[in-house]
Amino acid sequence: MQETKFDVNLYTAADVNIDEVWDALQYSETQLNEPAHGNLPMGVFESPPVYGKKPVAISCEVHDEHTVSLVYCNTYAFLDRFNAAGISGGRINATETSKGDYVRFQRNVDLSDEAQVKSVTEDVFKTVLKNVACGP
Repeated sequence: MQETKFDVNLYTAADVNIDEVWDALQYSETQLNEPAHGNLPMGVFESPPVYGKKPVAISCEVHDEHTVSLVYCNTYAFLDRFNAAGISGGRINATETSKGDYVRFQRNVDLSDEAQVKSVTEDVFKTVLKNVACGP
């Protein structure tokens, strides 16, 4: 089997300092580019979907400028930690022949409420997911 090299180009959306994680990047062909400041080379909805064996995915539904709902998919590996954090879940897309997909969700998170924001950034991202979906 022949290896095929590919380039990884990182564009931060703003002046984000990634120095503390740079050495942890294991792929030698990674290149850090200047901050994009809103001008990413590819739009969010133009990029291909993540491939792999059940990558963690987080969907954000914006209700208004202060309220969002979050859906966490492919979270079985984090079952115990989601349960401990009290993040509820349920099945979607179930049919007569399929159990559907199990997702976790946080409904109507008030972004103006610091405690609710902390429930996402600290409780879910850092404690439950251990930064797997969002970086350090």
